[in-house]
Amino acid sequence: MREIKFRAWNNDLNKMWSFEVIKRSSTFALNSDLPNSNNFLVLHMHLDLMQFTGLKDKNGVDIYEGDIVDVLWEDFNEESGEDEKGDWIGEVKYLGCSYNIIMNNDSYTPSLKNIKIKSISVIGNIYEGNK
Repeated sequence: MREIKFRAWNNDLNKMWSFEVIKRSSTFALNSDLPNSNNFLVLHMHLDLMQFTGLKDKNGVDIYEGDIVDVLWEDFNEESGEDEKGDWIGEVKYLGCSYNIIMNNDSYTPSLKNIKIKSISVIGNIYEGNK
């Protein structure tokens, strides 16, 4: 089972808050009535929450919603009989019950089911830009 954790962008301070800061902050209240003790209620609406995908990039960095990632992939082209390689840069979004990489102003990536992902690197996020 994947770890459930969040980070938050504070729009007032223009600062990213880690899961540890969120857990200690008076801005949030843990809701012990919910079955998962990691569930909490947001008390202030100036925060944008992003959930951890359960994945890490090639450098061991947690991948969250709102991250900008660089994806290196390869695929076998049946028509040409040759391997193809590519590089996508896009935003990680939760859509349709799964995490997706969205490129070029909300266009979906081509199907990932037949493509071999070689590596994924977090290169920034939608709030702070690229590293």
